Amino acid sequence: MEYSELFRYEDGKLFWKVSPSRKVRAGDSAGSMGKDYMRVGYKGSTAIFIHKIVWELHHGPVPYGMRIDHINRDKLDNRIENLRLATAAQNSHNSRQAGGSSKYKGVYKAGWDENKWFAKMAFGGKQMYFGTYSTEEAAARAINKAYLEYHGEYANLNEFEKEIKNA
Repeated sequence: MEYSELFRYEDGKLFWKVSPSRKVRAGDSAGSMGKDYMRVGYKGSTAIFIHKIVWELHHGPVPYGMRIDHINRDKLDNRIENLRLATAAQNSHNSRQAGGSSKYKGVYKAGWDENKWFAKMAFGGKQMYFGTYSTEEAAARAINKAYLEYHGEYANLNEFEKEIKNA
């Protein structure tokens, strides 16, 4: 059965066009919270991510090897304008995670000097370093520039992105 026969899309949410069970009626909101994402199941099928259904309702099947990326990194924001195709690597570049001993993604405390910070990231299977800095914020600015250079529109920048984009 096609998704368009089961669901109606409205502003990032899905609603049932049919009654999938005795407890759920046509017109009810579809989906429930899984571990990380909203999901929906139908007649004993494996639960499907709502963002995948929304994408496919608008654009057709997700190409082999591609993922659906939430542009604003909010896994519950399934508005079509917040979704885009991405490779697994591009999707991971747009993650929220900070790493190491810093509050910033890509910034780490230098083990050889407690007053220094360095910027690094992995790209193409290799670790890349972008300098050592006297402040955590300076290292965050440096890694933001590297993220923009290497990851483009998929870069998840630290809080200084306005300064970097306008530089």
